[in-house]
Amino acid sequence: MSSIYYHLIGYVHSPITAPLRPEEMRGVECRLVLEPRFAPAVAALEIGQHLIVVYHLHRVVGNADASVPYSSELFTKRTANRPNPIGVTLTRVVAWADATITVVGLDAIDGTPILDIKPYKPIFDAPPVTPGEKNGTQTNADERG
Repeated sequence: MSSIYYHLIGYVHSPITAPLRPEEMRGVECRLVLEPRFAPAVAALEIGQHLIVVYHLHRVVGNADASVPYSSELFTKRTANRPNPIGVTLTRVVAWADATITVVGLDAIDGTPILDIKPYKPIFDAPPVTPGEKNGTQTNADERG
């Protein structure tokens, strides 16, 4: 399999320097310090807006042996031990200035490399509904086939 390369756009500056439980980290304000070239994009943000922050879990030691299977809980838990050390968290903008965004809700530690930031848009990011849920009626999954 070929390699994939990403270009970091900035780093997390947080008072949290070691991993804690996510619910402890998400109440802490931290700053997303981006490269200066992103200042115009930061200026377009609104206070209270939700952002999805994509970051590299730089202190996670991964599964080096590809022949060892992962736990059956891999896709049901938000564990750091993943096939690729990528974190994704929904945050809320508290403030911004120049190329720095202050957010709350991020479960990343100080120095975490930021890969991308995307706006939260319910049309894309809210869980999908079945046609029955959309019309106010419930359809049993077994009935859908």
